[in-house]
Amino acid sequence: PAGDSADVEVVTRDHWTTNPEMNIESGGGKVYGSFSFTERNLLGLGLGISVARSQIPTGTSRSLALSDPN
Repeated sequence: PAGDSADVEVVTRDHWTTNPEMNIESGGGKVYGSFSFTERNLLGLGLGISVARSQIPTGTSRSLALSDPN
């Protein structure tokens, strides 16, 4: 039937929630650096996870963080 239609406009915005970071440094003939990976919306559930590792002249650190806004 004529007139049985509708115009629909769908607007989406894509926002990255994954953030990888990497840093490399050298000094005294050695190479140091760090790496981290953060996801702020894991599987679309709003959960956050972050993993990091850093090596500096005084030692190495590692971290794991989980967050749930609920």
